[in-house]
Amino acid sequence: MDETVPIPVWSTVRIIILQIPPYRLFLFPFMAGAVWFLTLSALLITWLARGAPRYPGQSNPYIAFISDIASFELKPLFLVGTSITAVCFIVSVAAVHVVRYEYFPPPIYPPNNNTNNPPTTNNRTHEEDDEDEEADLSGTNLTKSRAAISLVSLVAAIIAAMGLILLGVMDTFRYHQAHSVLLKICFAALALTAAGTVVVYAEEVVSFLARWEGDEEDKRTRRWLRFCTLASAFLVILEFGLGMAFIILSAQTCWYIAGIIEWVMAFLGTGYMGLFAGFFVGIQEETRKHTVRQPGRGRESMDHNVEDMDERERMPLLSEGRLEWTGLSH
Repeated sequence: MDETVPIPVWSTVRIIILQIPPYRLFLFPFMAGAVWFLTLSALLITWLARGAPRYPGQSNPYIAFISDIASFELKPLFLVGTSITAVCFIVSVAAVHVVRYEYFPPPIYPPNNNTNNPPTTNNRTHEEDDEDEEADLSGTNLTKSRAAISLVSLVAAIIAAMGLILLGVMDTFRYHQAHSVLLKICFAALALTAAGTVVVYAEEVVSFLARWEGDEEDKRTRRWLRFCTLASAFLVILEFGLGMAFIILSAQTCWYIAGIIEWVMAFLGTGYMGLFAGFFVGIQEETRKHTVRQPGRGRESMDHNVEDMDERERMPLLSEGRLEWTGLSH
Protein backbone atom coordinates (compact mmCIF):
# COMPACT_ATOMS: atom_id res chain seq x y z
CA MET A 1 0.00 0.00 0.00
CA ASP A 2 1.21 3.51 -0.70
CA GLU A 3 2.37 5.65 2.15
CA THR A 4 -0.38 7.88 3.46
CA VAL A 5 0.41 11.59 3.43
CA PRO A 6 -1.56 14.74 4.19
CA ILE A 7 -2.30 16.72 1.03
CA PRO A 8 -3.18 20.40 1.62
CA VAL A 9 -5.58 20.65 -1.32
CA TRP A 10 -7.39 17.48 -0.35
CA SER A 11 -7.52 18.58 3.29
CA THR A 12 -9.28 21.76 2.23
CA VAL A 13 -11.83 19.82 0.15
CA ARG A 14 -12.37 17.43 3.04
CA ILE A 15 -12.97 20.22 5.55
CA ILE A 16 -15.51 21.89 3.27
CA ILE A 17 -17.46 18.70 2.61
CA LEU A 18 -17.47 17.63 6.25
CA GLN A 19 -19.24 20.85 7.18
CA ILE A 20 -22.31 19.57 5.31
CA PRO A 21 -24.62 17.50 7.55
CA PRO A 22 -24.74 13.91 6.25
CA TYR A 23 -28.52 13.97 5.84
CA ARG A 24 -28.16 16.85 3.37
CA LEU A 25 -25.49 15.35 1.14
CA PHE A 26 -28.06 13.65 -1.09
CA LEU A 27 -29.55 17.05 -2.00
CA PHE A 28 -26.64 17.96 -4.28
CA PRO A 29 -26.75 14.95 -6.66
CA PHE A 30 -30.54 14.97 -6.40
CA MET A 31 -30.67 18.61 -7.50
CA ALA A 32 -28.11 18.00 -10.25
CA GLY A 33 -30.06 15.03 -11.63
CA ALA A 34 -33.50 16.59 -11.22
CA VAL A 35 -32.60 19.94 -12.80
CA TRP A 36 -30.77 18.25 -15.68
CA PHE A 37 -33.74 15.92 -16.26
CA LEU A 38 -36.22 18.82 -16.27
CA THR A 39 -33.99 20.83 -18.62
CA LEU A 40 -33.67 17.96 -21.09
CA SER A 41 -37.38 17.19 -20.86
CA ALA A 42 -38.32 20.80 -21.55
CA LEU A 43 -36.07 20.87 -24.63
CA LEU A 44 -37.33 17.55 -25.97
CA ILE A 45 -41.02 18.25 -25.32
CA THR A 46 -40.74 21.69 -26.92
CA TRP A 47 -39.12 20.21 -30.04
CA LEU A 48 -41.73 17.44 -30.33
CA ALA A 49 -44.64 19.80 -29.62
CA ARG A 50 -43.56 22.03 -32.50
CA GLY A 51 -43.55 19.17 -34.93
CA ALA A 52 -39.85 18.26 -34.76
CA PRO A 53 -38.64 21.30 -36.76
CA ARG A 54 -35.16 21.57 -38.24
CA TYR A 55 -33.23 24.45 -36.69
CA PRO A 56 -30.78 26.70 -38.58
CA GLY A 57 -27.36 25.08 -38.70
CA GLN A 58 -28.72 21.70 -37.56
CA SER A 59 -26.38 18.97 -38.78
CA ASN A 60 -28.69 16.06 -38.01
CA PRO A 61 -31.55 16.17 -40.52
CA TYR A 62 -33.73 13.76 -38.54
CA ILE A 63 -33.32 14.37 -34.80
CA ALA A 64 -32.23 17.71 -33.37
CA PHE A 65 -29.30 17.51 -31.01
CA ILE A 66 -29.62 19.05 -27.55
CA SER A 67 -27.37 21.95 -28.54
CA ASP A 68 -29.50 22.71 -31.59
CA ILE A 69 -32.69 23.15 -29.57
CA ALA A 70 -30.87 25.09 -26.82
CA SER A 71 -29.41 27.63 -29.27
CA PHE A 72 -32.53 29.75 -29.71
CA GLU A 73 -35.54 30.74 -27.59
CA LEU A 74 -34.82 28.08 -24.95
CA LYS A 75 -31.27 29.28 -24.43
CA PRO A 76 -32.06 31.09 -21.10
CA LEU A 77 -33.63 27.89 -19.75
CA PHE A 78 -30.62 25.85 -20.83
CA LEU A 79 -28.22 28.34 -19.22
CA VAL A 80 -30.04 28.23 -15.88
CA GLY A 81 -30.32 24.44 -15.99
CA THR A 82 -26.67 23.86 -16.85
CA SER A 83 -25.48 26.35 -14.20
CA ILE A 84 -27.41 24.68 -11.37
CA THR A 85 -26.44 21.23 -12.59
CA ALA A 86 -22.76 22.18 -12.86
CA VAL A 87 -22.49 23.58 -9.32
CA CYS A 88 -24.33 20.63 -7.75
CA PHE A 89 -22.25 18.20 -9.81
CA ILE A 90 -18.96 19.59 -8.48
CA VAL A 91 -20.12 19.33 -4.86
CA SER A 92 -21.48 15.82 -5.49
CA VAL A 93 -18.21 14.53 -6.91
CA ALA A 94 -16.21 16.06 -4.06
CA ALA A 95 -18.59 14.58 -1.49
CA VAL A 96 -18.53 11.13 -3.11
CA HIS A 97 -14.74 11.00 -2.93
CA VAL A 98 -14.51 12.36 0.61
CA VAL A 99 -17.13 9.86 1.76
CA ARG A 100 -15.09 7.03 0.21
CA TYR A 101 -12.25 7.66 2.66
CA GLU A 102 -14.24 8.74 5.69
CA TYR A 103 -16.92 6.04 5.71
CA PHE A 104 -15.00 3.02 4.44
CA PRO A 105 -11.96 2.67 6.72
CA PRO A 106 -10.42 -0.79 7.10
CA PRO A 107 -11.97 -2.53 10.14
CA ILE A 108 -8.64 -2.85 11.93
CA TYR A 109 -6.72 -1.03 14.61
CA PRO A 110 -4.16 1.53 13.44
CA PRO A 111 -0.66 0.07 13.25
CA ASN A 112 1.21 0.25 16.54
CA ASN A 113 4.97 -0.20 16.71
CA ASN A 114 4.88 -1.26 20.35
CA THR A 115 2.35 -4.08 20.45
CA ASN A 116 3.33 -5.11 23.99
CA ASN A 117 2.26 -1.77 25.43
CA PRO A 118 -1.21 -0.87 24.18
CA PRO A 119 -2.11 2.79 24.51
CA THR A 120 -4.14 3.86 27.48
CA THR A 121 -6.48 6.77 27.87
CA ASN A 122 -5.19 7.87 31.30
CA ASN A 123 -2.74 10.74 31.83
CA ARG A 124 -2.44 11.40 28.10
CA THR A 125 -0.62 14.45 26.80
CA HIS A 126 -1.68 16.59 23.87
CA GLU A 127 1.32 15.31 21.87
CA GLU A 128 0.29 11.70 22.51
CA ASP A 129 -3.22 12.46 21.31
CA ASP A 130 -1.83 14.01 18.14
CA GLU A 131 0.36 10.97 17.52
CA ASP A 132 -2.62 8.64 17.96
CA GLU A 133 -4.70 10.73 15.61
CA GLU A 134 -1.94 10.61 12.97
CA ALA A 135 -1.71 6.83 13.39
CA ASP A 136 -5.48 6.61 13.15
CA LEU A 137 -5.47 8.48 9.84
CA SER A 138 -2.93 6.00 8.50
CA GLY A 139 -5.62 3.33 8.80
CA THR A 140 -7.85 5.03 6.25
CA ASN A 141 -8.03 4.29 2.54
CA LEU A 142 -6.43 7.63 1.68
CA THR A 143 -3.07 6.86 0.07
CA LYS A 144 -0.96 8.85 -2.34
CA SER A 145 -2.36 7.10 -5.37
CA ARG A 146 -5.96 7.26 -4.20
CA ALA A 147 -5.69 10.91 -3.25
CA ALA A 148 -4.13 11.70 -6.62
CA ILE A 149 -6.96 9.92 -8.45
CA SER A 150 -9.57 11.74 -6.38
CA LEU A 151 -7.96 15.13 -6.99
CA VAL A 152 -7.73 14.46 -10.72
CA SER A 153 -11.39 13.40 -10.70
CA LEU A 154 -12.38 16.58 -8.88
CA VAL A 155 -10.39 18.82 -11.22
CA ALA A 156 -11.94 17.01 -14.19
CA ALA A 157 -15.39 17.53 -12.67
CA ILE A 158 -14.73 21.26 -12.36
CA ILE A 159 -13.58 21.40 -15.99
CA ALA A 160 -16.64 19.45 -17.12
CA ALA A 161 -18.94 21.72 -15.12
CA MET A 162 -17.38 24.88 -16.51
CA GLY A 163 -17.53 23.37 -20.00
CA LEU A 164 -21.22 22.61 -19.54
CA ILE A 165 -21.97 26.20 -18.61
CA LEU A 166 -19.91 27.52 -21.54
CA LEU A 167 -21.77 25.18 -23.88
CA GLY A 168 -24.90 27.08 -22.97
CA VAL A 169 -23.25 30.46 -23.46
CA MET A 170 -21.45 29.63 -26.71
CA ASP A 171 -24.24 27.87 -28.55
CA THR A 172 -23.65 25.75 -31.63
CA PHE A 173 -25.39 28.18 -34.02
CA ARG A 174 -23.36 31.33 -33.24
CA TYR A 175 -20.10 29.73 -32.06
CA HIS A 176 -20.08 26.42 -33.90
CA GLN A 177 -16.32 25.74 -33.78
CA ALA A 178 -15.89 26.81 -30.17
CA HIS A 179 -18.97 24.82 -29.19
CA SER A 180 -17.56 21.70 -30.85
CA VAL A 181 -14.27 22.04 -28.97
CA LEU A 182 -16.03 22.67 -25.65
CA LEU A 183 -18.22 19.64 -26.21
CA LYS A 184 -15.18 17.39 -26.65
CA ILE A 185 -13.49 18.87 -23.57
CA CYS A 186 -16.66 18.43 -21.51
CA PHE A 187 -17.12 14.80 -22.56
CA ALA A 188 -13.45 13.98 -21.91
CA ALA A 189 -13.57 15.57 -18.45
CA LEU A 190 -16.80 13.76 -17.59
CA ALA A 191 -15.25 10.46 -18.67
CA LEU A 192 -12.16 11.11 -16.55
CA THR A 193 -14.26 12.00 -13.52
CA ALA A 194 -16.43 8.91 -13.86
CA ALA A 195 -13.44 6.62 -14.42
CA GLY A 196 -11.62 8.03 -11.39
CA THR A 197 -14.68 7.50 -9.21
CA VAL A 198 -15.02 3.90 -10.37
CA VAL A 199 -11.34 3.23 -9.63
CA VAL A 200 -11.59 4.73 -6.13
CA TYR A 201 -14.65 2.60 -5.37
CA ALA A 202 -13.26 -0.51 -7.09
CA GLU A 203 -12.94 -2.48 -3.85
CA GLU A 204 -16.57 -1.90 -2.96
CA VAL A 205 -17.68 -2.92 -6.46
CA VAL A 206 -15.59 -6.12 -6.41
CA SER A 207 -16.82 -7.08 -2.95
CA PHE A 208 -20.47 -6.45 -3.84
CA LEU A 209 -21.51 -10.03 -3.14
CA ALA A 210 -19.42 -10.35 0.03
CA ARG A 211 -21.03 -11.39 3.30
CA TRP A 212 -21.06 -9.05 6.28
CA GLU A 213 -21.48 -9.37 9.98
CA GLY A 214 -24.38 -7.64 11.62
CA ASP A 215 -28.16 -7.83 11.72
CA GLU A 216 -30.44 -7.92 8.70
CA GLU A 217 -31.00 -4.16 8.78
CA ASP A 218 -27.25 -3.55 8.59
CA LYS A 219 -26.91 -6.00 5.70
CA ARG A 220 -29.74 -4.37 3.75
CA THR A 221 -28.22 -0.93 4.12
CA ARG A 222 -24.77 -2.10 3.12
CA ARG A 223 -26.13 -4.06 0.16
CA TRP A 224 -27.87 -0.89 -0.94
CA LEU A 225 -24.62 1.11 -0.66
CA ARG A 226 -22.70 -1.41 -2.70
CA PHE A 227 -25.53 -1.74 -5.20
CA CYS A 228 -25.27 2.02 -5.81
CA THR A 229 -21.52 1.76 -6.39
CA LEU A 230 -21.93 -1.26 -8.67
CA ALA A 231 -24.76 0.35 -10.66
CA SER A 232 -22.72 3.55 -11.00
CA ALA A 233 -19.81 1.56 -12.42
CA PHE A 234 -22.17 -0.21 -14.82
CA LEU A 235 -23.61 3.12 -16.00
CA VAL A 236 -20.11 4.49 -16.59
CA ILE A 237 -19.26 1.50 -18.80
CA LEU A 238 -22.59 1.79 -20.60
CA GLU A 239 -22.11 5.51 -21.20
CA PHE A 240 -18.62 4.86 -22.54
CA GLY A 241 -19.96 2.28 -24.97
CA LEU A 242 -22.75 4.59 -26.11
CA GLY A 243 -20.26 7.43 -26.51
CA MET A 244 -18.06 5.34 -28.78
CA ALA A 245 -21.11 4.28 -30.78
CA PHE A 246 -22.20 7.92 -31.10
CA ILE A 247 -18.79 8.96 -32.43
CA ILE A 248 -18.68 6.11 -34.96
CA LEU A 249 -22.25 6.62 -36.14
CA SER A 250 -21.78 10.38 -36.46
CA ALA A 251 -18.65 9.86 -38.55
CA GLN A 252 -20.63 7.53 -40.82
CA THR A 253 -23.53 10.03 -40.98
CA CYS A 254 -25.97 7.59 -39.41
CA TRP A 255 -27.74 10.60 -37.98
CA TYR A 256 -31.01 9.03 -36.89
CA ILE A 257 -29.47 6.48 -34.52
CA ALA A 258 -26.78 8.95 -33.44
CA GLY A 259 -29.45 11.45 -32.44
CA ILE A 260 -31.28 8.87 -30.34
CA ILE A 261 -28.05 7.81 -28.65
CA GLU A 262 -27.21 11.40 -27.69
CA TRP A 263 -30.55 11.86 -25.93
CA VAL A 264 -30.26 8.46 -24.23
CA MET A 265 -26.77 9.31 -22.95
CA ALA A 266 -27.98 12.66 -21.62
CA PHE A 267 -30.92 11.14 -19.75
CA LEU A 268 -28.75 8.34 -18.33
CA GLY A 269 -26.71 11.08 -16.68
CA THR A 270 -29.70 11.84 -14.47
CA GLY A 271 -29.75 8.21 -13.36
CA TYR A 272 -26.04 8.41 -12.56
CA MET A 273 -26.64 11.37 -10.27
CA GLY A 274 -29.66 9.62 -8.81
CA LEU A 275 -27.43 6.73 -7.73
CA PHE A 276 -25.18 9.22 -5.94
CA ALA A 277 -28.24 10.53 -4.11
CA GLY A 278 -29.27 6.99 -3.17
CA PHE A 279 -25.75 6.29 -1.96
CA PHE A 280 -25.85 9.31 0.35
CA VAL A 281 -29.25 8.23 1.69
CA GLY A 282 -27.65 4.91 2.65
CA ILE A 283 -24.75 6.75 4.26
CA GLN A 284 -27.25 8.82 6.25
CA GLU A 285 -28.88 5.62 7.51
CA GLU A 286 -25.54 4.18 8.57
CA THR A 287 -24.64 7.45 10.30
CA ARG A 288 -27.90 7.34 12.22
CA LYS A 289 -27.41 3.75 13.40
CA HIS A 290 -23.72 3.63 14.20
CA THR A 291 -21.40 5.32 16.60
CA VAL A 292 -18.47 7.62 16.05
CA ARG A 293 -15.01 6.76 17.27
CA GLN A 294 -13.05 9.70 18.62
CA PRO A 295 -9.38 9.82 17.46
CA GLY A 296 -6.92 10.14 20.32
CA ARG A 297 -9.44 8.76 22.80
CA GLY A 298 -8.74 5.04 22.40
CA ARG A 299 -11.80 3.17 21.11
CA GLU A 300 -14.37 5.14 23.06
CA SER A 301 -17.50 6.03 21.18
CA MET A 302 -20.45 8.33 21.48
CA ASP A 303 -23.96 7.27 20.68
CA HIS A 304 -25.44 9.85 18.34
CA ASN A 305 -28.80 8.23 17.67
CA VAL A 306 -30.47 11.61 17.92
CA GLU A 307 -33.86 12.02 16.36
CA ASP A 308 -34.05 15.79 16.60
CA MET A 309 -32.84 17.25 13.29
CA ASP A 310 -31.31 20.39 14.83
CA GLU A 311 -29.27 18.33 17.29
CA ARG A 312 -28.21 15.92 14.55
CA GLU A 313 -26.88 18.81 12.49
CA ARG A 314 -24.59 19.77 15.37
CA MET A 315 -23.24 16.24 15.72
CA PRO A 316 -19.40 16.06 15.61
CA LEU A 317 -19.67 13.53 12.81
CA LEU A 318 -16.57 13.04 10.69
CA SER A 319 -14.57 16.11 11.55
CA GLU A 320 -13.80 14.38 14.87
CA GLY A 321 -14.06 10.73 14.00
CA ARG A 322 -14.88 8.01 11.47
CA LEU A 323 -17.53 5.37 11.32
CA GLU A 324 -16.34 1.93 12.27
CA TRP A 325 -18.05 -0.69 10.14
CA THR A 326 -17.04 -4.22 11.00
CA GLY A 327 -16.59 -6.34 7.92
CA LEU A 328 -17.49 -3.66 5.40
CA SER A 329 -14.06 -3.14 3.88
CA HIS A 330 -11.49 -5.75 3.00
